[in-house]
Amino acid sequence: MKLADKMSLVFLGVLYIGAGIVIFRWPETLYYAVAAIFMIQGVVSFLRAFSE
Repeated sequence: MKLADKMSLVFLGVLYIGAGIVIFRWPETLYYAVAAIFMIQGVVSFLRAFSE
C-alpha cells in the first residue's frame, strides 16, 4: 500500500472517530457532521483519481 493511501485512510479514520465523538456529545450536529464527511470524502476521491 502506498504511503498516500495509508495517510488517507488514517485521516479518514481520525475524521470518523472525531465525528462520532461530536455526535455523541452534541446529537444535533449529526446533520453537519454527515455533510462534512461526504464533502471531505468527495475531495479525497478527486485527489485519488488525479494522483494516479
